[in-house]
Amino acid sequence: MTQQGNDYRGLFEVTCQDLDYQDFCSQVYPFAPTCEEIDKNSIPASLFSLNNNLEPGLVLQMFELGRLFLEKKMVKFHTQGTCMYPCIRPHDILYLEPRSAGTIKVGDIAVYRRCNRLFAHRTIAKGSKVGLDYIVTRPDRARFGNDGPSFDKDILGIVARIERKGRILSAMSIKYSLMKRFWLSIYIYVNDLGGYCWNRLAYLHINLQEYRFYRFLIRFLFINSKIEFSLQAPISLKPNSRFFRKLSLEELKASLQGEFALSKWMLTLKVNSKSAGYLSFFLKPGSCQFCGWWLYQAQLRDRYRGTNIEKKFFNQVDDVLKNLGIKDISLSILKNSGLERFFKNMGFKAVYVAKDIFLTDKNKTAVERAIMKKTIPE
Repeated sequence: MTQQGNDYRGLFEVTCQDLDYQDFCSQVYPFAPTCEEIDKNSIPASLFSLNNNLEPGLVLQMFELGRLFLEKKMVKFHTQGTCMYPCIRPHDILYLEPRSAGTIKVGDIAVYRRCNRLFAHRTIAKGSKVGLDYIVTRPDRARFGNDGPSFDKDILGIVARIERKGRILSAMSIKYSLMKRFWLSIYIYVNDLGGYCWNRLAYLHINLQEYRFYRFLIRFLFINSKIEFSLQAPISLKPNSRFFRKLSLEELKASLQGEFALSKWMLTLKVNSKSAGYLSFFLKPGSCQFCGWWLYQAQLRDRYRGTNIEKKFFNQVDDVLKNLGIKDISLSILKNSGLERFFKNMGFKAVYVAKDIFLTDKNKTAVERAIMKKTIPE
């Protein structure tokens, strides 16, 4: 039975004093509720989504080594998106220089990580908090607002130069003539319109996949595909560790026990040797008011939704959870986000709905967060 509540304040009186864990909770806040001890400025803007970003880049996975790669000139980035248009355009190549928050200047294009992705946005302000320097960024196309503060731990460097069709260009903001701005505006309008139409078609496709008649029609697709599963766990015990290794079920089971037990792991899926999805789990400790195992990343390629591959994926994770002795899994999504039906197909049921303590909609009204839970069959 679903319970209704006003917000999460007062559910429990326990507060977290672990700074590393508070930082981790800030990063996974879109996927799991937390206490009010976290820094709300560190909360990523994007919420629980099912996307196709299946293989984060090498620098993102091993962020701590990023500056070393840059110093050796081993890394260059191919861009996507139009938030920095016209300075940075889709398919441009960015060459970076390692910089700290204290040495980045207002006007520089900083490259930083946020919510498991890398962004290149213009620096509009700088500051210091508790002795730590930070920068504030904003995309060139945004007329107001900002991305919030970024500290050294999340900053990779700045864009030193841009390569476009063999030409080397400056990363500084350029003033264009009236006619040039007009044609650039036409281009971006057409590009945005095409992206909007494509997204609406993709949204329609995803929604169709959640209905029984459509799932019945496509259930035999990819039936002869080669399916591979693997388990991965972080090397470090730190909550924010991004170094993962493959291991067997027995090794994972042993790693989740004892004084130095791991608190994160994931199940990955490959179809015909290509990454197709993964499910990531993390454990909130007994001292946390939201203790227990949580699903905080769920990604599956659109083409496999509703097919036998999706079914095998869900069955595999149930088998792994059962063998690990995990009795239930929780997750958190925004109410009416369109994801409830997907997770219901996985066996989750809504158990609590409450107003969020940090996130608001465009009308500055607190959004509703739904807590869903799945009991693992024995």
